[in-house]
Amino acid sequence: MLRIEVRFIILIKIILLLVSFLTLEARPIESEEIIVVDITSKDIGLDLKSQEEYFKNRFHRDAFRLAMADFLDIAHNKAKFIVIDMWFPDLINLPGEEALMKKLKLSTNVTIASGGIYKQKYEITHPKFATLVQEMGHILLNADDPEHLIFSPTLCGVGTNLPSPKLPCAKHLLQKHIALLAAEKYLGKELLFEPGDYVVMNRENFKPFLRINFSTFKKNPKIIQDKLVILINRPFPNIDMFKIHGKKNISGSEILAMMIVFYSVKLPEK
Repeated sequence: MLRIEVRFIILIKIILLLVSFLTLEARPIESEEIIVVDITSKDIGLDLKSQEEYFKNRFHRDAFRLAMADFLDIAHNKAKFIVIDMWFPDLINLPGEEALMKKLKLSTNVTIASGGIYKQKYEITHPKFATLVQEMGHILLNADDPEHLIFSPTLCGVGTNLPSPKLPCAKHLLQKHIALLAAEKYLGKELLFEPGDYVVMNRENFKPFLRINFSTFKKNPKIIQDKLVILINRPFPNIDMFKIHGKKNISGSEILAMMIVFYSVKLPEK
């Protein structure tokens, strides 16, 4: 009789553990689970005078790519998932880039952007970078409306800013938003969405997320343990900043973080 009671108690404990595990996996992502890491000019010892200097000098850009490689070397086995909030349209062919490529190839929990707009032209991530990650995501959003931001869970085709049509899209052309991709990878489940849909979010609903620079991260790498990390190069403080009415400006990476939270809350599990 005693053995039966012990077995019953053990069975109950196993069931409770399973329920706890399933509940953890099913819950939405909390804002505290996401950290934005900025690699700044000061972090890598550069004194840049202009954005043109950054974009035209491949040695400066390579220094940032080397810093990203250093970050991945430390972070890939600490963070649960890493979103590099950037695309890589060209090859620099310098040691920092080679180091970054090696780290991307070895890191299975990292994604990069498939492309983006620079000087009114859509750029696509170079094929050599594209093959280094399991899946890329698009980062397009419509920020023309001063009150709202509009973005699409999926796009059909490369170099477009239109939602994928409700008609079937060829698998090799279908791109998930990088925030949707990150939410799925972090939660370990697929989320259900309707192709062709778009999402409208009020700017007033956005809030700042925890942002640290690369130097702060190196002093305390454990700060990203089991977190969803958004990594971005920020050679100048005012790059990629958005106005939020009644609040201080927030970065595009923080908007991406908010979209990750939104997807995990609003979209059901597939």
